[in-house]
Amino acid sequence: MSRILIIDDDQALLEMLREVLEESDNLVLLASNAKQGLNLFEETKPDLVVIDIIMPGLDGFELLRRFKESGQNFKSVVLTGLNDERGREQAEALVADQYLVKPIDLEKFKGIIQDLLQHS
Repeated sequence: MSRILIIDDDQALLEMLREVLEESDNLVLLASNAKQGLNLFEETKPDLVVIDIIMPGLDGFELLRRFKESGQNFKSVVLTGLNDERGREQAEALVADQYLVKPIDLEKFKGIIQDLLQHS
């Protein structure tokens, strides 16, 4: 069973993604802000992290940078409502495994997550 941490300030999206990922017998942990995300990351050592970029407080890029500094081995998916080259470049610089623009196709999302977990 893989541990997946999803960090997004959109509660409806969190619940929808949890439902989709739990269908594949994953343990899905939810955080609605960066502080919760940092705490859950440290406590649970997830196999994969899904991070929204635009959030109050720390943005998703800063959060991913902090996760990477921990030295922990994990896969990462960046979610954003912004479809711009600068965001993609930042995600690549932080070595994010995937960069997805909202709204996301749930079946495609599920496939990407399964593929990342199989190759971790």
